[in-house]
Amino acid sequence: MKAVPNILAICLIVTLTCGSTAAISMAMKTKTSMIDAISFFEDKLGSLENQDRYELVRSTVSGAFGWQRQWTYDLLVCNVQDLSRTERDQEWESFIYDFNDSRRSFFSESSRLDDEELREKVKKLLEKMLAEVEQSFLDVGSDITCN
Repeated sequence: MKAVPNILAICLIVTLTCGSTAAISMAMKTKTSMIDAISFFEDKLGSLENQDRYELVRSTVSGAFGWQRQWTYDLLVCNVQDLSRTERDQEWESFIYDFNDSRRSFFSESSRLDDEELREKVKKLLEKMLAEVEQSFLDVGSDITCN
């Protein structure tokens, strides 16, 4: 969570240079979506039937990590071109740290599911989705050239 001030600073730069008020809400939504997703595991899964649990996990994880991918492309990598290479690399490292921290939280929470079959489905789903998102991070890299 140490990147929150950095994210807000980036959003401020983007807002001032691009006039985009959406940038601030994007950064805040990224953080809150991860917190919301983890709280789904903690608070809501216990009372749902197996298929409903699986669908909730799928939609929650898909939304949270899809959000991070979009944020990476649009905000961090392309829109903040005024940052020096060192500053951009630092932001990238903070972002990857947060991503990995979120991944650990998801796997930790999913391991609490009491149904073994559901737990395996969720684990496979998480692994697939996280691999896709991580690959998109690697494809983009911190030195992308934006149009």
